[in-house]
Amino acid sequence: MSATITVPEHARMLKGGGTITYKGNAGRCIWWELVGVDTGVEGAAYGAISNAQHVTDQDGRATVSYHAPLIDPGTNRKDRIKVHESVSV
Repeated sequence: MSATITVPEHARMLKGGGTITYKGNAGRCIWWELVGVDTGVEGAAYGAISNAQHVTDQDGRATVSYHAPLIDPGTNRKDRIKVHESVSV
């Protein structure tokens, strides 16, 4: 099964954020990773995540709260959320 991530539009705005939803396989351990991307190169994140759900529910969904940066990180800089799913719990 392929996985999807849903990001609300307002999460991409400065001082924005919201609940990010991951849809994968049911009952799997999830590891969330937030990295900053500067012209295609990964490094330190500009925003933050909290309240991560680490096991998908019976529908395969897990959520995390994303907090966008408070100041503009600059051109070609953005955050990337990576989700790693285990083979089983």
